[in-house]
Amino acid sequence: MKTLFWVLTITASLSFITVLSGCRRGNCPNPSNPTKKEMLVGKKWRLTEIKTDGINGILTIADINRRREYFNDETYRITYVDDPQFVFNGRWGFQSNETLIIYDVNTAAQTTEEIRYISSDLLIVRKVEIGSTKDYTYIADQP
Repeated sequence: MKTLFWVLTITASLSFITVLSGCRRGNCPNPSNPTKKEMLVGKKWRLTEIKTDGINGILTIADINRRREYFNDETYRITYVDDPQFVFNGRWGFQSNETLIIYDVNTAAQTTEEIRYISSDLLIVRKVEIGSTKDYTYIADQP
């Protein structure tokens, strides 16, 4: 019984040391509950669906080829797969306990989207535009 106790103690200690040494080299495992910002940044988001007032819309070629990227410094970039010369850059941030994404704050182009759902590979946002509600569904492409 004492032998089993010591074997388990040594195994647990070695496991703990292994985890700590990995973290010192910058290889810490991802947290089990990443923040919304961690889920949003570092990916190219591709639009896959638009619903207007709950009715499926038709995606244009421009919609299909558009990619959004969010960065840690709260900037974003929109690019088009079929036209790499066209690039739009702006600023973004969260509001209302990270339930809203605000784009281009304090500019004429300021817009707001409500986060309906977010995970590491799926983003659904809602935008109210001229009396209608639009839901946009994006999936993450790795950059």
